[in-house]
Amino acid sequence: PSVLTHPANQSITYGQSASFTSTASGDPTPTVQWQVDTGGGFSNITDGGVYGGATTTTLNLTQPPVSYSGNQYRAVFTNALGTATSNIATLTVTTRALEITADSDSKVYDGTALTDSGYSITDGTLAAGHTLDSVTVTGSQTAVGSSDNVPSAAVILDGAVDVTANYDITYVNGTLTISPVPTTPITVTYPDGGDSWVIGSIQTITWTSTGVTGPVRIQLSRNGGSSWMTIIPATPNDGSQAWLVTGPATNQARIRVVSILNPAISDISNNDFAITVMPPSITVISPNGGETWATRTMHRITWTSTGIDRRARVRIELSRDGGSSWTTIIHSTPNDGSAGWMVSGSPTTQALIRITTISTPAYSDTSDDVFAIRRGWFSWWFPWWW
Repeated sequence: PSVLTHPANQSITYGQSASFTSTASGDPTPTVQWQVDTGGGFSNITDGGVYGGATTTTLNLTQPPVSYSGNQYRAVFTNALGTATSNIATLTVTTRALEITADSDSKVYDGTALTDSGYSITDGTLAAGHTLDSVTVTGSQTAVGSSDNVPSAAVILDGAVDVTANYDITYVNGTLTISPVPTTPITVTYPDGGDSWVIGSIQTITWTSTGVTGPVRIQLSRNGGSSWMTIIPATPNDGSQAWLVTGPATNQARIRVVSILNPAISDISNNDFAITVMPPSITVISPNGGETWATRTMHRITWTSTGIDRRARVRIELSRDGGSSWTTIIHSTPNDGSAGWMVSGSPTTQALIRITTISTPAYSDTSDDVFAIRRGWFSWWFPWWW
């Protein structure tokens, strides 16, 4: 046999494939066998692993590892007349460059450590079929300031095989940053002391915030801040939240608004406010000032009451002199908010109505202003039950 073409040196980056080609002439046509010298002398190659075409004119190497770098290859041609050997060709495999960067992260100081185990490939690519199995990321920042988030010890797999040694990995640190808490990130504006809220009323708690993200929690203290209970578990940080006031009553109430994401950020009412029980009361609705009622006509006296049983009874009185003296016009009627009265007596422009709970005379109310009673001529026929 006579060698016609000799294999050439091959230089690749890990993840690429390589091939060597050699041809020969002869009669009869020679067979070919590729051989490799890994440092201990040449030996025959068989197909399998990275090799293919070991007995053809072209030897293929599929993604040979860096450990194959420096291997020497030759082709041996054989027929009945003898053998011929090609020149030697050398394979060079360089490591595959890869850059891995640890994640950066930041938060406002809350007294707890900031860590972040994330990472990403920021330059280069993995060879086909490979996966970045893990990276160790070490970093922690608790105090205000910054420190490195350090990646190391990457593991790259080809299936279940560790192929990390074939990569030239550059590690890039991330940064962990703790920023100081703003001077007044949350400020409670109402209630801020001196206010009085009645149990059962709806009050709007208000606050301002600067640089605070996420929802807030609203808490109430009934003992000046010694202990707290949550009244609104979570609400948007939009500066206001309505609350139905609940008991028990106290003169040492305070409100606290707390950032849920960073509980170190909060504010409390500057001074105590009161939560009180609404005392029982009666309110005259009609007549309440400015009306004109004619005698011998039927009118409805109306009122509302709070904290007084509807089964209680009330007394209704009339003053014709702006409240200087009173005359009972209905001695007893249910506390149902309405009673009919046939207007009678002398005309006046200084009339007032007073309604009083019979069992508790302290619960009483009078028309806010005077109304008029004039003489009526044509209404005598109105039915008494109107």
